[in-house]
Amino acid sequence: MSLHTELTSISGMTTEVLQIVNGFRNNPDYKILAITANPSSDLALMSDYILSYKVPIVRLNQHEDLTSQIPALYLLEVLSNSLLQLNAKDEDINVDEVSPLD
Repeated sequence: MSLHTELTSISGMTTEVLQIVNGFRNNPDYKILAITANPSSDLALMSDYILSYKVPIVRLNQHEDLTSQIPALYLLEVLSNSLLQLNAKDEDINVDEVSPLD
């Protein structure tokens, strides 16, 4: 069985995110999906799948990042809804009756 994990990072270079991805990379049961604004980042290179987006990087100081995460959230929402639709077809579920909190 293949398990999946999704990680989001604007830069794709955040140390903590890379440490997490490295843990999943060492487990052959996992496939990694990166959602990042930097498709040539370390995160992207370590991942099995990449969804990239363009967004202006906005920083006040080195560690004060004001860059919008809305594109990444949108991609996660679309993926979630698509998976719900696919699951519903497989299990004959009426998705109009499924609460988003279920």
